[in-house]
Amino acid sequence: MRTPLKYLALLLIIPFLACTDTPAEPESSTLFAKGKPEPPPVGQPFTGFSALCQILDPGTYTEAKNTASLRDALMVYRDVTDSPVTTGWVTGSMNYDINSKSGSGTSWGTMVLEPDTYTGTLTEDYSATAKRFVFDISGELVGTGDLEGVRVTYTLTPGDPSSVPADTCGGGPILDVQNYDGYIQMPE
Repeated sequence: MRTPLKYLALLLIIPFLACTDTPAEPESSTLFAKGKPEPPPVGQPFTGFSALCQILDPGTYTEAKNTASLRDALMVYRDVTDSPVTTGWVTGSMNYDINSKSGSGTSWGTMVLEPDTYTGTLTEDYSATAKRFVFDISGELVGTGDLEGVRVTYTLTPGDPSSVPADTCGGGPILDVQNYDGYIQMPE
């Protein structure tokens, strides 16, 4: 089934990229890379999930000369992991330019994770490159406030919405889920 690119924001999570317009001879039925890149084995490992809970602003979508573009989309996610450092609410902004025929393109924006048990945040200005509508989703969050000096390297892979508690989004619908894992590096 083909879904117009303008609904891309409905399928996104931390960082939060996806594209559902299927190219001829796709490499994958998902929008994420087949192989999961391994984060460096430094720090305390964590695992959990990231749920897309709300689209605050779908942004501005345009198409011109085989390029689908999105600007200033704003989403809210709930990250739940086995670490209090990486469990909390995330606000993310997203932009992208994707060639609607080849699936190549870029996405960029900002993510801010507000952990439930800390006054600080974990932030990231991200950018990602797509090939054939497939994005590798991994990155590094940097701490502020109580989390000054903390670094979190992470990877996201497709998850199963039925595997997470129904109340994850505070009673609202769960729009999408990704498996979320990586390493937390605390300051020395």
